[in-house]
Amino acid sequence: MVRGEKTVLAGLVGLVSVAALASPAQGARYAASVQVRERPRGIVSVSGFGKEVSIGALTTRRGWLFARYSGPGRTTRRGVFGRLGRFGSVALRFRPKGKPSRVRRPRSCTGGPKVWVTWKGTFRGSIRFHPDAHLRGFAHTGSFAGQVETVPRWHCPPDVKPHFDPDAGGIDVAAINCDGRSFGANVEVDPATPPPPGEGRATPADFNASWTKSVGIARVTYSISVEGGAHTAVFSDDLSEGTIKPPLPFHGEATIRRQGEGWEWSGSLSARFPGRTVRLAGPNFRPFVTTFKPRPYTAFIFAYDVPC
Repeated sequence: MVRGEKTVLAGLVGLVSVAALASPAQGARYAASVQVRERPRGIVSVSGFGKEVSIGALTTRRGWLFARYSGPGRTTRRGVFGRLGRFGSVALRFRPKGKPSRVRRPRSCTGGPKVWVTWKGTFRGSIRFHPDAHLRGFAHTGSFAGQVETVPRWHCPPDVKPHFDPDAGGIDVAAINCDGRSFGANVEVDPATPPPPGEGRATPADFNASWTKSVGIARVTYSISVEGGAHTAVFSDDLSEGTIKPPLPFHGEATIRRQGEGWEWSGSLSARFPGRTVRLAGPNFRPFVTTFKPRPYTAFIFAYDVPC
């Protein structure tokens, strides 16, 4: 994947997708995704999974900000329905078009059913969206393109286990707190991607963070993502210690240090989210580190499984 704005967008949307599939509604059979509106500087979409419904809004007005509003609901083959408290509601019936696509369970996985089925079609109904954070809301009744799919309970071994190679040249750091705060940094210590034409400098580091709060029956998750130059993440030659100091809207810095087989995460790092400055280092953060070999025009996205 090419580094740059498309990489940041894909990373944020990917994180939200993983969060939806890892939600407490593990007994769900259907998931839905609906494209509601796309503007030159923002995207709004609706998703449903099991007993949760979400509306997500992405804007580039002040850097990359993604806001996801979730509440109780239900998703079936017939549609997606839910309430987001003061932030809105979703009531959409689904009409499939054409034959569904089918993907068989990989041989390395267990569980059932053995086929993942996806129907493309049209959702009809109403969506009310009244976000905070100065995002644009709307109330709309009409038709929207989207899809409904089964979500089998497959159990698959991870493709890549976190590993540490002091000569790798790239390092991915995640610090996760079960209270709804998280931070991530993906750094090319030995950059493989040259600067974009005309810009004069490389951006070998990507930073992201998220914070979740509860508002009545709804949960709101804000995610931010920015790029940084070589000075924003400095590591030792063997990658065993690094100082991370991302640009705005982040403040302060954090240190990641190897301690035996584990890692220590500390510092004054924080970020400004809508309505609050949130600390991203300190007690109860669990650090995860893996290394990779940078490749030109390629971005690496890692996921970490954290039971909370």
